[in-house]
Amino acid sequence: MPPTVRHFYQSFLNWRADAGMDNAIAAHLPAVFELAGLIDVTAVDQHEVTTVSDADYQRRIALWPRVIATRGHQVVADGWLTEADRALAEEDIWRWIAESSPAQSLFLRSVTGTKPPG
Repeated sequence: MPPTVRHFYQSFLNWRADAGMDNAIAAHLPAVFELAGLIDVTAVDQHEVTTVSDADYQRRIALWPRVIATRGHQVVADGWLTEADRALAEEDIWRWIAESSPAQSLFLRSVTGTKPPG
């Protein structure tokens, strides 16, 4: 990924953490479920991989450019990034996608639990 996009991503994570969001929630959910009293808690990784051969590649690969274009303005407004850096990251990610047709792997995890009887 271009350095400008990596810089945006780190600023985005910092912005989320500052707002009280847990950037590692997928790792913490099993313990949260157990603390809530659920039993038979299971966590199953369900990674989503997109490659250029997928019929919906263009829609799916646009996830991060859309985040930069939308949430990026909030990151800027809250002082975590300049508008110039945000705009350059958006431009660079679109160019990088067009020139390299990268694959995208999203880390997804399904966590389930059961409410105990009674």
